[in-house]
Amino acid sequence: MRSPASILVVVLAALLPLPFDAFAQADAPTSFSMAPVPFTVQLPPGWTAKRTAQTTVFSGPPGTPEAEAVIWIRLAPLVTAPGWTLDDFVAEVQRLNEKLPDFSWAAVERSRTRDGRQMRSVASGWSAKTTTGVMTKFRGVFIFTEFPDYIAIGQYSAPQAYFDRLAPPFGVIWNSLRCTSAPTPAPAAPPAAGRGTPFSIASPPYRGEMPAGWVASRSGDLTVIEGAKGSEAYEMTIRLAFYDSAAQTLDALAASVKGALTDLPAANVTMTTLTKTNEGKPARVLVVDYTGKDAAGRSVAFRQVAAVVDYGAHLVILTYSGPASLHDKYAGAFEMVGATLQRRGATQR
Repeated sequence: MRSPASILVVVLAALLPLPFDAFAQADAPTSFSMAPVPFTVQLPPGWTAKRTAQTTVFSGPPGTPEAEAVIWIRLAPLVTAPGWTLDDFVAEVQRLNEKLPDFSWAAVERSRTRDGRQMRSVASGWSAKTTTGVMTKFRGVFIFTEFPDYIAIGQYSAPQAYFDRLAPPFGVIWNSLRCTSAPTPAPAAPPAAGRGTPFSIASPPYRGEMPAGWVASRSGDLTVIEGAKGSEAYEMTIRLAFYDSAAQTLDALAASVKGALTDLPAANVTMTTLTKTNEGKPARVLVVDYTGKDAAGRSVAFRQVAAVVDYGAHLVILTYSGPASLHDKYAGAFEMVGATLQRRGATQR
């Protein structure tokens, strides 16, 4: 990663005329862990941080001008958006912000870190209220950077008249972002259609494929797919639930799922930016980190991905859950089930 003195000075030269390290800090920054994601940052003196599942929001000291600055960093796991490029994340952030009052985007700037990772930055402007409720023009910048297993998305915004003045803390935070773990090997690609073990659902009439050795069963209205009992893969569970697409919208069902996930023990729920599957089906994907029990009954950190996907006649909730330490290792099973699931009688593309 680039040194703290240089990343944003290069990327945002047109926006921020002074390098961030030109603003001396009276006290040394303090380290902040973004666990459970394997990242750390340095906090400027007096600043605090509040973490959710994937996003950390940074706040300046109350009562100071810095409190008007809005700074956050989101760490998007690539496993939740397989096949997405850095530009896909940029486009999705742009889409999600386009409805803000008087919103405008500058051209996307493309660059690389010194170790070759891709970066994107884009300036923006919109109207918003300050902490005292006064409507004014805001100026902002979004930065996107590749990390092993993650895309880091950072945002800094402030009232336009104070944008340059309040920028230094963002430089301290963003430029200190470090990944503390070794890269996780990418999970093996799921076998092509026709090479997995078939499973079939009687009602509604769907079929799909799962990895060899995995077992599908019915539990009430749910189809449950899991590894062989006694194996490590048995810790991971895939569930399918089907809903009539005429009864509710994709977003309404996703909102219901999000509400249910917040009831999990110590849950941090995040709606990802993914809006389509690799096969082009409309989707909403949530990630939740929580405390669960493994097969031995021990309380451990769990992670669940919940995808709400429009399959035409049905909206399908596909969930993949288990100990967070095994999540990436068996993610290919979830990808296989989602990619091959189809209504019986349909032709797999």
